[in-house]
Amino acid sequence: MNLAAPAAERHRAMLRRILPVYFEDLEESLFDALLADLTIRDVAAGDVLFRQDEPSGDLYFVLRGRLRAVRVEDGRARVLGEIARGETIGELSLFTGEPRSATIVALRPSTVARLTRPDFERILSLKPSIAIATARLVIDRFRRAERVPARRGRAATICLAPLTPGVDARALGAALADALRALGDGGVGLLAQAEAEDGLDRAEHHYDTLILIADDEPTDWTRRATQAADDILLVADARADQCLTGIERSLIGENRGHAVARRSLVLLHAPETRAPSGAAHWLDSHAVDRHFHLRRGAARDLARLARALAGRSIGMVMSGGGARGFAHVGVLRALEEAGIEPDQLGGSSMGAIIASFPACDLRGRDLVEAVRAVFDPSPTRDYNLLPMTALLRGRRARTACERTVIGMNGALIDIEDCWRPYFLVASDITHNAEAVLRRGSLARALRATFSIPGVFPPVPVDGRLMVDGALCNNFPVDVMEQQGVAAIIGSDVLAENAAAIDGPELPPDWRLLIDRLRPREKRRWRVPGLIDLLVNAPMLGSAARQREMRRRVDFLVRPDAAAFGHLDWGAFDAIVAQGYEAARRALDGAEATTLAKLR
Repeated sequence: MNLAAPAAERHRAMLRRILPVYFEDLEESLFDALLADLTIRDVAAGDVLFRQDEPSGDLYFVLRGRLRAVRVEDGRARVLGEIARGETIGELSLFTGEPRSATIVALRPSTVARLTRPDFERILSLKPSIAIATARLVIDRFRRAERVPARRGRAATICLAPLTPGVDARALGAALADALRALGDGGVGLLAQAEAEDGLDRAEHHYDTLILIADDEPTDWTRRATQAADDILLVADARADQCLTGIERSLIGENRGHAVARRSLVLLHAPETRAPSGAAHWLDSHAVDRHFHLRRGAARDLARLARALAGRSIGMVMSGGGARGFAHVGVLRALEEAGIEPDQLGGSSMGAIIASFPACDLRGRDLVEAVRAVFDPSPTRDYNLLPMTALLRGRRARTACERTVIGMNGALIDIEDCWRPYFLVASDITHNAEAVLRRGSLARALRATFSIPGVFPPVPVDGRLMVDGALCNNFPVDVMEQQGVAAIIGSDVLAENAAAIDGPELPPDWRLLIDRLRPREKRRWRVPGLIDLLVNAPMLGSAARQREMRRRVDFLVRPDAAAFGHLDWGAFDAIVAQGYEAARRALDGAEATTLAKLR
């Protein structure tokens, strides 16, 4: 590696930190031998490092910047993932020599160090145990590639850019650095301005994670900081005006047509804020990829942001299932006792309703009692005398949803006002498509995801008619995979083989009625009622997809609630207990590595 100082020294320092991760027990002499074989290459933003199907054999270490792996399959491009500073590219080619499986393109100006296959084999002859560490790396990369789509990973360089007056970006940066260190990332640096001509370059090579504090206007330093960042946090006081700032205008103008860092909006709230409001105006006014709500001084909120930036967010998905969904409450209780708190939540039908409570930051006994109150009185007893669209009028359901949102937040809010990122799935019968709801009225979305066709009337949402999300996707793990989380918890209450009967024909209705009046444990026939039939029949089409989704979660809980019907609202405590016990068993049987990913 022949470079003039100080660049050569910076690269040497960076490689001194990277190489031992991939080459075990790296003595100084072996490190020097490796260093002599490496070739340094700068890659401009948008340039290709190598293309899919090209001959391979070289391994690359990323010293600076960020790159993306893209593979074309059946004429369609699929993003496999992103490679940050400190990571490698092309490990498999060292063993197979097969053509490149993907195209690698630089998202921003990057620097890589290349090790050829002949040079690797020479180093291997000096220390054969290196092959074991490299093989582990290849296996780990294969495991991560099994996720569809790929998970984004950590942000190595973060830029905090204040949008409104009164934002102390440096104080927030210092607190965020502490939160990142608490996750085990000890090498976190904070840089408010370029200390010297090469201050930013030196800092990038010195720290595993670097937080840059931009000025509150588009200065040269702000431009350098935003261009160097993997993730730009636009920080604003939530009570301020939502005007487009000079920083954002600069970002839009300079990056038009180019790959840019992910932009996140961070809205700061007063410590006593019960629930955010007005996030829609911010999101309409500012071009961002995602947003976070932070109460000033709230360690839990800051820790959630840190996990997102470190690529360690935990998502939780809950399935539909009517009253059986009360089991999700027990699952949440068991997870909380185990010190596991999901950062993002989502679900379908009843699962989406239960997921809204932790999304609005309810926990513990408050969550349990809030869910209990929603279904007392039952939302399914306002029968429609003229059933043009449904057996029920749906007024009780609408009142229950609005009462729920107000009870949790003190007012009607939108989905984007939840403290934690949250989505719901509904079925769009206007366009015969699945609908993922991430914005708009929370109460209306809750009605939509739960509106069983034929039981509840369809719910208009943005000019489209929505019904129960269970018809399309009753366990939307695939939607959560799109959120960039590191691990997914799944709680699935789908009952298998819940209905069974002896004999060639069903008993007459009057005998079923008498049987239904008996205590549950003494009933002779397990025949679903009219509402259960209306609920179960449409879900048959998505049942196979639901089983597939189970295989794609990192930690699965399957409460056995088959003994309960979809409308057994009065069995709240018993169903919650089922969920709690199922989650405890799953936690007790989980591998230590799985639990480590969830904490």
